[in-house]
Amino acid sequence: MLLWLCFPIQAVDWGGSSTFFATVESDDDLDWFSEGLLALWLNAPLGPSYSMVSQGSFRATTDPLYVADLDLLYLEGLSAVGERLAVGTRAGRFLLDEFSGLVFEHRGDGVEIWLSSRPAVTRIGAVYTGLLLKPNSAVVMSKLDEIDDRDDDVRLAPRRLVAIGEVQFVEPLPRTDVTLAVVVQQDLRDSADLIEEGETVLDETSGGLLDTRYALLGVNGALGTRWFYALSGGVQFGRVLAYVPDAESATGARYAYADIRSYAGSIGLEHYVPGPRAGRWGHCIPVAILIPVRSGREDAATR
Repeated sequence: MLLWLCFPIQAVDWGGSSTFFATVESDDDLDWFSEGLLALWLNAPLGPSYSMVSQGSFRATTDPLYVADLDLLYLEGLSAVGERLAVGTRAGRFLLDEFSGLVFEHRGDGVEIWLSSRPAVTRIGAVYTGLLLKPNSAVVMSKLDEIDDRDDDVRLAPRRLVAIGEVQFVEPLPRTDVTLAVVVQQDLRDSADLIEEGETVLDETSGGLLDTRYALLGVNGALGTRWFYALSGGVQFGRVLAYVPDAESATGARYAYADIRSYAGSIGLEHYVPGPRAGRWGHCIPVAILIPVRSGREDAATR
């Protein structure tokens, strides 16, 4: 059930949404789960070029779980610089993503700047996830993230910094756009929470850092007059703590950081339907290939 409300009052737009869903699973006994979400949003212009956007929500489940959260709160603006360049800014708590959707799409607290011109659109942004409430966060990447996710005493999301740089070239080829992006994810946990590199005793209650880097390429355009395509792919680099064999240690193994590498890609195809029901109809076919090139030995336990 989805209910939308929107009431313009003077120059301020505000509204809300209500969502409810339920699931039932049956093995020996019926397992019932339901969740309701109420969200209210506000968009307030601040002069001719800037506006303030905010959204708060209340979520309740049968777990039980009750969470009131500030989902969005950011200042956004767009200004013209001359006749051929526009500069946009966004600061506060907002949704940061890269063009492909393969790597990162999440809320955070930070800043984003973009430059728009005829040849290209360039943007850079960075957010910090450590101030988000854990129940409303999907940032779970490492073993320590999983441990904190199960710990009721941990209230906030993992402390990670995510930065994105992206350039979209507008029609360098006829009816074709090309996008390049770089994503950097840095684990900002305190050293006191980590297993030290070189430790020899297996520890299932802790873990290490997980830092990653991504390089992405996307191509999208038209096939004829009614078909549109989107191709994207990328490579991931990074490091992860692994428990690797070591003949010289007393336990036969030790903790060490190892390089990781993986690949991912996606294919999208849309069809445009003209007439009274005009719009694009199509399918996106995600193709994900994860091939670790180096992450310790085959019998190593990554953390």
